[in-house]
Amino acid sequence: MAAKVISSDQARAKWREVLDTAVAGENVIIERYGKPVAVIIPYQDYTQSEVVREATLQAELWQLHKRELQHLEEELADCEQIVSL
Repeated sequence: MAAKVISSDQARAKWREVLDTAVAGENVIIERYGKPVAVIIPYQDYTQSEVVREATLQAELWQLHKRELQHLEEELADCEQIVSL
């Protein structure tokens, strides 16, 4: 589905129409001086992107914790080796 593209002046003048377009499931790209500066997306798309972002962040944190745990286990093994001398 192609997004609707409008200027910031049009967005300001037709805000209700912009919101109605997003509610209908279409993205609205807002341009200022001919360059895209913002996107209005349907709320459902936003919440889905937040869920994906959160899941990705949790996976990255899990990997970070695993690496830190491996590092601590290696340090503990080194300490145990020193103590046994």
